[in-house]
Amino acid sequence: MKRFFLHIVSIVGCVLILTFSLGYIVNQGLIHIQDSRFQEWNAILDGDINAEVVVLGSSRGVVSYDPTIISNSLGLTTHNLSYNAGSYNLQIDKYNIYRNKNRSPKIIIQNIDLSHFSPSTHIPNTIDLLPHTNMASVEDLFNKYKSDSKVARNFGVVKYSNYSRYLLKGIYQFFGISQKVGFHDKGHASVDKKYKEDTSNLYKLKELASTNTYENIEKGFVETLQFTKEQSKNCDFVFVSWLPEYKDRFEINSAYTKKLKERIKAWSDTNERIYFIDLTHYDSIMYHKKYFYDSFHLNKRGAEVISKGLSGEINKIIKDVF
Repeated sequence: MKRFFLHIVSIVGCVLILTFSLGYIVNQGLIHIQDSRFQEWNAILDGDINAEVVVLGSSRGVVSYDPTIISNSLGLTTHNLSYNAGSYNLQIDKYNIYRNKNRSPKIIIQNIDLSHFSPSTHIPNTIDLLPHTNMASVEDLFNKYKSDSKVARNFGVVKYSNYSRYLLKGIYQFFGISQKVGFHDKGHASVDKKYKEDTSNLYKLKELASTNTYENIEKGFVETLQFTKEQSKNCDFVFVSWLPEYKDRFEINSAYTKKLKERIKAWSDTNERIYFIDLTHYDSIMYHKKYFYDSFHLNKRGAEVISKGLSGEINKIIKDVF
């Protein structure tokens, strides 16, 4: 009986060693995939970025602000810290994690749009964070948004059971077989696609506009401005930016967004070092599908134009101040 028990224990021990060893291999492989989201999070957590200009936003931020163009124009190192599919509260959380190990930037560019103010209730793209669940700040983020159980997130390779594609990529990368997972240049993901109408999103927006149910936006609006004001104490400038949308989308909520923009402008005018840059109508982009890949997101061509335009506006303001 004792022999049988020891046999069972040895089997369980071997399985556990294999599970956690394989988990380590996948973790290390993923964070070393060049220009990937995994590598970016690793740099954030290790304090390896320390950019002079930081961009905050959601998916619109990720695809629209080209850090290379902005950096070349401003003469300052730039990183796009936007959280894909993350609203204002997740953006704040990511920035706070960033600041744990990285210096405060000289300039913050905060992207704002109507969807920005509706709070995130869960962590999107969970896979991006799975290689880093041993970090306290990442674990705190999971707990805050009531994600899957702590055991499931930390049980070796088991946490990748729903992500077999990434599991294999992590193993291959660890053993020197180079892998690709999209492409992120300093947090920016360029999307080289032609316009395709996002009909379902436009329909939802029309419903929102017809019922005038904007109540859940106010809390996010106030908290965003509070966060922006707080960060302005540690920066030279904070630029709050509203980018173009394709005209079909813009027209749906234009009456309401106009009021929001007026409030942002009035608020920024009373706060030192905070400036509102409204690029809604910049260069008539909103009337041309060639600059968008859907009604809400700029494609590569649009991102290049708007990054140059935004940088030009920032340079004008800085020149006027000094």
